[in-house]
Amino acid sequence: MRHFRLLAISSLVLTLAASCNPFGVSGGGGGLLKSVDSGESWDFANKLEAQGTIAGVTATRIRIDRNKSDQLYLGTSSSGVYSSADRGIVWKQILAGPKIFDLQVNPGNSEEIFAGGSFGDVAKAFRSGDGGQSWVEAYSEAKGSTFVSAVAYHPSDNKIIYLGLSSGEIVRSANGGETWNLFTRLNDRIVRIEVEPEDARLMYALNFMSGLWRSTDGGGTWQQVTDKISARNFHDFRTVRGSPSSLYLATGDGLWHSSNRGETWTKLQLPLHEPTSIVSSVELNQRAPAHLFATVGQTLYISSDGGNFWKTKALSTSATVRDLVLDQNETNVMYAALGVPMQ
Repeated sequence: MRHFRLLAISSLVLTLAASCNPFGVSGGGGGLLKSVDSGESWDFANKLEAQGTIAGVTATRIRIDRNKSDQLYLGTSSSGVYSSADRGIVWKQILAGPKIFDLQVNPGNSEEIFAGGSFGDVAKAFRSGDGGQSWVEAYSEAKGSTFVSAVAYHPSDNKIIYLGLSSGEIVRSANGGETWNLFTRLNDRIVRIEVEPEDARLMYALNFMSGLWRSTDGGGTWQQVTDKISARNFHDFRTVRGSPSSLYLATGDGLWHSSNRGETWTKLQLPLHEPTSIVSSVELNQRAPAHLFATVGQTLYISSDGGNFWKTKALSTSATVRDLVLDQNETNVMYAALGVPMQ
């Protein structure tokens, strides 16, 4: 079994400001869109604290601190991590250098952030214990040409952290990122990891090419549950809190729903206006799970009845929505992280 230890290398302890950003004055199709009316209308939220904008960044993830919804973090594959303390009105860069593909805020400690990606073509994860003011390298993969593609906290023990790799491996730390063990090996790039809050034995891991995997024994064994779906790639999924049997899956062949933990799937019929059926992101209102959102190209699809009927909204961007997140504390507020298609 491989073991990994935290590297407290002084050159990788980073305290960064927005003025370091070489991408801040670019325009175009990246950055962040924000809606305050449940997706009916959208505005860019790209202003930098000092000068310029984040409109040119390639966003990968948007995260809301669940303990204080004003606090946002934006991960990018072009210029690290940005922070906003006012729901996206103003941003500052808090980590520069690494490419970031996922990040999470510790649900029990808002000061702790884990950001995963790569630096110098090597998979790495970085940890901050002070809300992003400073960072240390918490994980480094031995082999090159890989990146950390997913980050997840255990819902009831926040010392347990999972990192998914582009090579298909998941590594786990039981001590807040001090040391790491190989947890499991799946087929290909891990896109998302989820541990169910109601029953931590139930876990899901989404792979980019081989689809969704499920474990009912805390990760001891895994079963592929999307082998009957014809999609070549898989981009996102959501479970319904309090009803983890219900899953929504965004794929290269449309949007799918399962009501039995992935045993069977139904394809939801989207009124496609785009020349593609690739659903890049999916989100739902956990207080009213029939209220769904999905993105295809530059079009947002909204359903209030579980996907039977949809209305569409054109997004004024040339970018791909890489992450769509609803503020579950104030459900009229939504964010769309804009980047490039997942490949």
